[in-house]
Amino acid sequence: VSVATFTGGSFRSTDDSLGSNILRTVGGNFPHPITVTDAEEQGWTSAGNDCHPRLGVEYVPAGGISQESPLSAYYTPAGQITGLKITVYGDGGDFGTSAFEGAGALGEMVNQGYYIPVTSSEEGASWEMSITFRSVTDVCAELILPQDIGDRIVIN
Repeated sequence: VSVATFTGGSFRSTDDSLGSNILRTVGGNFPHPITVTDAEEQGWTSAGNDCHPRLGVEYVPAGGISQESPLSAYYTPAGQITGLKITVYGDGGDFGTSAFEGAGALGEMVNQGYYIPVTSSEEGASWEMSITFRSVTDVCAELILPQDIGDRIVIN
């Protein structure tokens, strides 16, 4: 069984794919649902949107997106994972250099399009970063695709 780990930025696979498992490694090793069936069994629900042509159909964990649970996932209409989205909250404070001062989405990463601004209010600011594992021609596929996870990593 191949393993893809998205925290820490590494993956391991025996073929041209990203593997067959995703692990959340914060606080231990926890399998992330790679199919809609797995997601629904873990309490995830559709965010109510149609298939986004670059991302897929978004699902959120039980209780929705929050600072305590900032990760959502995208799936094909056929039920295979296409990517992940993380919401970044708050203010990072002053780290002493202009590259790392201010908001939770740091430095040039907002200007370069890695983080997409979502809200700015009295409750604080938030940004999103989406990462997809499949080509734009595959994210809205109605048929089962050959790779469990995909074959690439694309940010936003």
